[in-house]
Amino acid sequence: MKRLILLSSLLAAMTAGAKIELPQIVGDNMVLQQLSDARLWGKATAGAIVSAKADWLQAPVTAKADAQGRWQLTLKTPAAEKREHQIVLSENGQRQLSLSRVLIGEVWFASGQSNMEMPLEGFWNCPVKGSNEVIATAAENPWVRVAPIKQNGQTKPVEDCPGQWQVPSPETAPYFSATGWFFAQMLQRVLDVPVGVIACAWGGSKVEGWLPEEIVKTYDDVDIAKEQKEGWNGSWWHYYTPCIMYNGMLHPLRHYTVRGFLWYQGESNVGKDQTYPYRLKTMVDTWRREFGGTAEQLPFYFVEIAPWGGYGDWLSAPIFRECQHKAARIIENSGIISTNDLVEPYELNQIHPAEKREVGNRLAYMALNRTYGKKSIHCDSPEFDHIEVQGAEIEVFFKYAEQGLSPWQDITGFEVAGADGQFQPAVARLNESHKTVMVSSPQVSAPTAVRYCFKSFQPGNLKSVRGLPVVPFRSDADFETAAQAVLNMTPGWNLGNSLDCHGAWVPQRTAGAPADYEKAWGQPVADAHLMAAMKQKGFRGIRVPVTWYQHMDATGRVDEAWMDRVQQVVDYVISAGMYCILNVHHDTGAHDASWLRADSSSYTLNHQRYENLWRQIAERFADYDERLLFEGYNEMLDNNKRWSEPKSIGDLQYVNSFAQSFVSAVRATGGKNLSRNLVVNTYAGAHGKNVLSGLALPTDPCGNQSHLAVEVHSYDPWDWVNRYHMQWTDACRRDIENMFADLSTHIISKGYPVIIGEYGTNGEHEKTINKNCTPAQKAEAGRQAADMNRLCRRYQAASFYWMGLVDRADRSHDTFSWTMEQVADSIVSVYR
Repeated sequence: MKRLILLSSLLAAMTAGAKIELPQIVGDNMVLQQLSDARLWGKATAGAIVSAKADWLQAPVTAKADAQGRWQLTLKTPAAEKREHQIVLSENGQRQLSLSRVLIGEVWFASGQSNMEMPLEGFWNCPVKGSNEVIATAAENPWVRVAPIKQNGQTKPVEDCPGQWQVPSPETAPYFSATGWFFAQMLQRVLDVPVGVIACAWGGSKVEGWLPEEIVKTYDDVDIAKEQKEGWNGSWWHYYTPCIMYNGMLHPLRHYTVRGFLWYQGESNVGKDQTYPYRLKTMVDTWRREFGGTAEQLPFYFVEIAPWGGYGDWLSAPIFRECQHKAARIIENSGIISTNDLVEPYELNQIHPAEKREVGNRLAYMALNRTYGKKSIHCDSPEFDHIEVQGAEIEVFFKYAEQGLSPWQDITGFEVAGADGQFQPAVARLNESHKTVMVSSPQVSAPTAVRYCFKSFQPGNLKSVRGLPVVPFRSDADFETAAQAVLNMTPGWNLGNSLDCHGAWVPQRTAGAPADYEKAWGQPVADAHLMAAMKQKGFRGIRVPVTWYQHMDATGRVDEAWMDRVQQVVDYVISAGMYCILNVHHDTGAHDASWLRADSSSYTLNHQRYENLWRQIAERFADYDERLLFEGYNEMLDNNKRWSEPKSIGDLQYVNSFAQSFVSAVRATGGKNLSRNLVVNTYAGAHGKNVLSGLALPTDPCGNQSHLAVEVHSYDPWDWVNRYHMQWTDACRRDIENMFADLSTHIISKGYPVIIGEYGTNGEHEKTINKNCTPAQKAEAGRQAADMNRLCRRYQAASFYWMGLVDRADRSHDTFSWTMEQVADSIVSVYR
């Protein structure tokens, strides 16, 4: 009995000594995201039951600590209101811990480098405009809270970091992120709910510093071990060090429930414009995954790098700003604000501009418009659209300037250049009726290009009527490379059996109108609604196969009505915000009417007609931007109509000859086609070793080899539907792994990106997994699609699913439904 009493006393003492441990970010004064499952987490005794009782909930919420004592639970939060709450935590019903003055409202995570870190009190010799008044009156708004996170570099991920929620006062406010404070203050004023900002920034940090090691170690230009050991100057950790911000500051906060991200960074990555947009996108994707949300749930709003003379006179800084705007286009649910007007001339050599209130306000305007649906608040700066040369003047057209521009006179920041490419200072005036700007220079009699504030430091004064600055630009900007486009356009889908329909019977069956040809194989005409649905699902590119031979006269001229319809469909894709690949499709293939063959006589007879066709296409789409790519031909076969490879390997040279004709014809049309990304197919779209080794990439007459990509098709293994009874097996996956290994050896290693232009479930006798199959069979198609896209991500390739996802009546505008939505979800989930 005494032993039982002693044991009972010992257990009671152990229980009494137990203590819940919380990360520093979970504590008094914190703000929890309204209308969410807000996460709380920490440590306790292994196996203990941790209970959280919130004063807005009728019953406590519990969680069991694991073997290491870790626990996590979620509290359902109500709609925000301006009142303080209390949460009581207990372990096994004992040792209560109270969290006081808790607010429920909107929570944002603000990160980046020094311009986000810059506190209200400023830096050395770097003031924040109006800071003394802001600090003195900070206590006037108790419904804003800030959690400043201290710098905490770590070589391995940790579970806690220094930083606690603060109530604003003259004593606490000096250490608040100025940008974060002004953002929160504007948001609170408009929404009239509590707002919290976690300010987690490190001055000078690179984007690589905020990424985990497993990602950064794949970057050839980063040596993690060396840089973490030696630091930037060989002896100490520096703000340039990779991964340490992620490990010590981001990772410990990943469980906190937030509404979105704010980002003010980039100066330390200037000169890395070729990689930055994609690494920033990777960072955003990683953060969203770690914070437990999707792109739709977690918006990402960021800021242009500030004008600064320290970059010198070269173009590295304006080109980097340009790449930041590209990043905004490829990162889903993101937006960027321009700050070109928010510097003073005396700040030429000051990388920390004093104007932070307007930076925070503009970020808030974007959040209010896009996240909170207050569309009457403008957030988009006017952006360059296109130019028209009017003799000695250039007329500049803008997007997001529906109400016009300001000021009416004394506009500064413009330059123009002629054929010599030498830019000269220009005079600019408004064309009030067109809502455009007319630009000219007495030194340039025949201008061809215009730039606005396209320098390291050149403040501009041209704005929208809402006071948002025109984004610095150049009309002579380079297209993104094919490698960049390939990353941006995936995942993709084929608009098949539509504009590619053909057959000798079609004209007899129909009146020959474009829509009749388009519907001949059973699909309805494509519309804008279809493209919007694809974009909303998460697709980023649409391949538009087009058959031309039945719409060309004896001279090779394309029927105008057909060209108009093709353009209309392309516009649907581009207007939905996706990339479009436009091709020449069943002019090749195994049918008798195909006129493009891998054969000497076919090339001799038809290459001029082929070049003429591409000149017409290229001229029609000459003004389209980099989101439109041209694909020269589809599955070109030899005269024996052999698949996989031609009967005579020597016939591969005629595929190469047609490819050269295609590239030369497009480039000869000039304009944006000089740099447009062009796609060259292999023989039959095949990827056997002989076909790949026999492919000779065209010589680009403009020297733009970086604007060429290679396409193959993959219905591999060809009979997986039949042989494996509609099961996607490990053997199937190894088959496509081998395909990518061969593509890497023969194509990717030579610097050319790869597009899987078609893949799907076709097997023997055209049996497919379709809407009438069982859920289990559809799941197998989803496994195939997911494996294909995971390999595409590994090899930085693009993929376009052939048909199947939404077909026939399912495409109807009024009754739209996915044919195989689970397959579509399997595809897009790889990229979330």
